[in-house]
Amino acid sequence: MTIFCENPPSNITDRSLAHLLKIETELDCLDIVGAAITDDGLVKLLRKQKKLGIACFPGTPITDRSVEEIAKMQDLLVLSLSGTKITDKGCAQLAKMNGLISLSISRTEISDAGLAHLKNMTGLIGIDLDGTKVTGAGVRELQTALPKLQIRR
Repeated sequence: MTIFCENPPSNITDRSLAHLLKIETELDCLDIVGAAITDDGLVKLLRKQKKLGIACFPGTPITDRSVEEIAKMQDLLVLSLSGTKITDKGCAQLAKMNGLISLSISRTEISDAGLAHLKNMTGLIGIDLDGTKVTGAGVRELQTALPKLQIRR
């Protein structure tokens, strides 16, 4: 089952997420854009989802606390955390996600220190770093470690 929560995003809250907890079917895709959700609400929902393949939370105020739970989802292939409040600490958690093939962390506070954690993600095919604090040197180091990785900056 796929859930898209996009219009109007301001109406999507933790209370809305609580309703999703009642769904017995596991989700394969969860796309929540620009919603006023918190780490508490998202973590509760994610703990119930074991087979999520695509997770997109762009423009939400989630933090590294949510990333800790997301990193436990080993079936996840695509993850968008663009415009969230994740930090370099969250990247250390993301590095545990061996099956991830696409990662968007654009418009976040991620720096070269966070990017260094991702060097062993050999399954990663694409990463979006637009609007981060990552420098050219950090990008070159990641590209050297993962030569086939497509980097958007």
